[in-house]
Amino acid sequence: MRHGKAENSSGQPDHERALAERGQSQARLVGEYLAAQNVQVSRVLVSDSTRTAQTWEGVRSQMPDFDGEVTSHEEIYSGGPSEPLSLVRGVAPEHAVVLVIGHEPTISSLSARWRTRTPTPGRPRRPASACRPVPCRCSPAPWRTGRPSARTRSPCTPSSAPEADATAPAPP
Repeated sequence: MRHGKAENSSGQPDHERALAERGQSQARLVGEYLAAQNVQVSRVLVSDSTRTAQTWEGVRSQMPDFDGEVTSHEEIYSGGPSEPLSLVRGVAPEHAVVLVIGHEPTISSLSARWRTRTPTPGRPRRPASACRPVPCRCSPAPWRTGRPSARTRSPCTPSSAPEADATAPAPP
């Protein structure tokens, strides 16, 4: 998931930019959507920037039953798609749903890797707070092997979250 809409830099370091009011609202809407879809997130990997931490706080505020593990990672902020992919591959197998909160263009590139064999150059970037569920009924999960065998649903944004996809695998 990409972080919510951030404030303009106003001379502060990029790493310390906070969410704008709109971004806070977007984060809560994504949390609301995930809760409504009964998505049982058990592991969260968050960039160590201010705006991604605030995005997670907004998402979390709408998921009262969340009792998973959350960790902050500098390499999600500073790296490309390989860094969060490496982190996800290191997550214990009992965590069936992993949420990564990061930045562009990394999140779009990572999403494209899971959807296609190679990222498509020039693919449109994700809007603020966009997320891409990657449901999968396969073992091992494609993010562990690097093979993009998961079937994906269309990206959702808080303002256009799709209804549950009847053809998508049911959550565990």
